[in-house]
Amino acid sequence: LELARAVIPEVDKRLTAREDDVRFQRNAVFALIIVLLLALVYGFIGAYLSIVRGIDDLSLAARSMAGGDLSARVRPTSRDEVGALATHFNEMADSFALLIGNTVADAGDLTRSAEQVHDSSAQIESAAEKQNEAVARTASAVQQLTVSVHEVAENARETDRVTARADEAAH
Repeated sequence: LELARAVIPEVDKRLTAREDDVRFQRNAVFALIIVLLLALVYGFIGAYLSIVRGIDDLSLAARSMAGGDLSARVRPTSRDEVGALATHFNEMADSFALLIGNTVADAGDLTRSAEQVHDSSAQIESAAEKQNEAVARTASAVQQLTVSVHEVAENARETDRVTARADEAAH
């Protein structure tokens, strides 16, 4: 019994120490799980906010482009799918800007060509008017010449008649 009285406090002390160690380990595991859960939640929230910000930036740039601002671009802030989408959006915007620039240049060329055609048409119209005036003057001159030829022919007939009478009177 003496032995039991001497051993029991020692066993009790060791059991209490073991219980304290187990409680500490349990609390450490719970603390580690809580820290890991918080880190996981933080990571998910960070990823969510990053995706939402990237999509918001893309949406804003798309609205700007739809409003006519062809310089709207998105700065890729990540190397994930949203970052790749931002890069592709910028490439598309560059292509649109180039296409619109070429279209504007072609429209300018077309305008200049139309102006040249208009100028040529005005020159042709002016030349046609001058030709019409020349034809009218020529027609008038031909008509006057025709009248003169008729008068000469009439005078020649009258002269022929007078000559014929004079010839008859002389014979």
